Amino acid sequence: MECISNVYATFSPTGKAEFAIVNFYADWCHFSQSLKPIFDQASDEIQREFPTVMLAKVNCITQANVANKYHVNKYPTLKLYRDGRVLKKEYRGQRTAEAFKEFVRVQMKDDIEVVPDVEKMKLDTDRRHIIGYLESKESKTYDIFRRVANFFRSDCQFHVAFGEASVSFRHGGDTAGFRDSQSTDDIYYSNGFSPGNNYFFQWTQDKCVPLVREITFQNAEELTEEGLPFLLLFYDPNGDNKIVETFRKIVGSELYSEKDNMNFLTANGYQFSHPLVHLGKSTADLPLIAIDDFRHMYLYKDINKLSEPSSLKEFIADLHSGKLHREFHHGPDPTKPNPSDAASESSNKDSTKEVSTPPKSQFAKLSPSDQRYSLLGQRDEL
Repeated sequence: MECISNVYATFSPTGKAEFAIVNFYADWCHFSQSLKPIFDQASDEIQREFPTVMLAKVNCITQANVANKYHVNKYPTLKLYRDGRVLKKEYRGQRTAEAFKEFVRVQMKDDIEVVPDVEKMKLDTDRRHIIGYLESKESKTYDIFRRVANFFRSDCQFHVAFGEASVSFRHGGDTAGFRDSQSTDDIYYSNGFSPGNNYFFQWTQDKCVPLVREITFQNAEELTEEGLPFLLLFYDPNGDNKIVETFRKIVGSELYSEKDNMNFLTANGYQFSHPLVHLGKSTADLPLIAIDDFRHMYLYKDINKLSEPSSLKEFIADLHSGKLHREFHHGPDPTKPNPSDAASESSNKDSTKEVSTPPKSQFAKLSPSDQRYSLLGQRDEL
């Protein structure tokens, strides 16, 4: 299979391909020009080894609608697809033919542990796990399980027990169980494995992809590229981290509807001490909560109010409504006057309004480097 330069009005990145790397490029970008012969060579060599893998290219100037659909904001952007679904992670490795080939070899290797005895199964207590209880490896059910497992391989560890090893779990047919890092009991899947529905994919996504993630220097670039504002809990790794669990519970119970609008993150306050300085705080003030919308950082005023119903939700609503940004430029919104205090009201009219001054975003600085990409715009304040 040659490297395909996609020229279709309707972009279908994978076709029949199980896995695809799509190069979103622009001819004027010198990084794109340098990558072009390498990407073409890698495509030819990968095709011979993996016929179900496709490397494709999209010209973002002539196919701007496609670039916009996939939120391309830098050139080249190397997006990854499995079975037609785009992964959150992009290719960020070395730009050599050999590096592309090695990356594909790893991605095409099934990372599923076959379990001969479920009772003796040893699970990594730091990871989330999906265990498939299936009749046969040759079944269509296993093919569905395998494809979903490969899609979420970075989020969960997958295991499977076949035949006699799983018969006691298959009272109603093939099933799967989820086990998190804090439990020894499974949460079972019960909606079947029909090729025509996405139930197992959606169930796995809900179980494997946590609402609240930990930001590190290793994953910060990927998280910024998702383009969603950060709601950050800065915590003290040496202190009582009940606040982390409280934060997770509140996000799960009150903020689930915001999961497509906001990234909920925890951050080691010692590793990310620099943003604290810009908030006028230090590690002595931990824990702290803030929003970073890639223009400014906004501090959550009183963490002692975290458990008050809707307090955190209102903080996010103020971001969406523009209140936080508006108050940055014009000071706090006026409050309703107290009718019983006319003198105070008169005095307030003559007073100077206090202006809040949230600092500029610090996490925007962890975005992709202009030493590897042509960036299409900055998130700086206009």
